[in-house]
Amino acid sequence: MHTERELEGLDGQPGRNEGNESSSLSSWIRDESRASLRGGWGKELTRLNARLVESNVLPDLAVCGDKTEGKAGVGYYYGEGLEHELEPRIYIAGEQDSLESVARTFLGAGATRQEVEKYAREIGAVNGGIDRVVLRQTLLLPGHTGDGGFVVRYEDGSEITRWADGTERSKEPDGTGYVKKPGQCGAYTEKRWGPRQEDNYELIRTADGRYLIREQGSEKALDKTDANPPDVRVESARLDGWAEKLLLQGRISAEDFNLFRQNMKRFNERAHELGSEEVAKTYKEVSRLLSGEDSWNARLGKYEQRFEFAAKLVSHAADPSTIRWRDYPDAVYWRRWYGRSPSDAVKAVVDYQLK
Repeated sequence: MHTERELEGLDGQPGRNEGNESSSLSSWIRDESRASLRGGWGKELTRLNARLVESNVLPDLAVCGDKTEGKAGVGYYYGEGLEHELEPRIYIAGEQDSLESVARTFLGAGATRQEVEKYAREIGAVNGGIDRVVLRQTLLLPGHTGDGGFVVRYEDGSEITRWADGTERSKEPDGTGYVKKPGQCGAYTEKRWGPRQEDNYELIRTADGRYLIREQGSEKALDKTDANPPDVRVESARLDGWAEKLLLQGRISAEDFNLFRQNMKRFNERAHELGSEEVAKTYKEVSRLLSGEDSWNARLGKYEQRFEFAAKLVSHAADPSTIRWRDYPDAVYWRRWYGRSPSDAVKAVVDYQLK
């Protein structure tokens, strides 16, 4: 809570507030905030926020309230604050290994006991929350950058770095990657690169849920939110966003989210045989399960169950051979359908569940 002395600075800096309305608003903010400090936040703070929203000084918190920033113990994991530059690795556990012994080995002889304990916790966390290792177990050993990034390198060679401010950087073995920088109320910019021309573009999500694409070499970003046919870059980002929201709400685990992303990546690779439009249409159908825009069959009412179902659809679209009889009565038929036209197969399933 601000003190009255701190609130003296709420009048704008010279040149920032122009016109009587802005000036009176600054004075009103100061006066109302002082009243709030004396009499409790309650209704006065509600009035303050409403006025700020009306005057476009702050975004509407009711709208932003739908964006979950992450609760303690859920969402993305940024490590234990280990101040030690370290390269991420893949390690196969030996016979006498423990989390502590592995941490000590890779931190080096100069590491303190506290650093070893922190790194051991990090190793356990990124490997599914384990507290012990077994012989020949493949372990992901996280890394740290000099500017506070927490790095994980996966067995397929892909690498992802996250910073506590929400910035995310991804690198793939094929030379593609992106840097994603968050804004307010769910907005973000994502700059992508790669060896092919179509790999290079900027995706922008606005606070009101619009998706814009700026092609390489273009100064103008075009709104592709409702593109017809759908744009695979937008539909992929939209579906990823619905899954990420569940992660930040603590409804799904980081492991579930990472597996979901991996299956999306595998399905993206089918674009060369199916076409990007088919992949986009499939993602659009899966998004209907997580968006909450339609009614939902009472048998699968919870978001956790929605995600589990959506994850299965993406997995089957990525690799139809994984479909089993327990998934569909006629597994052979559905494997063929997912193989030829996954968007139609997924739409049939989603329509049934949402009817």
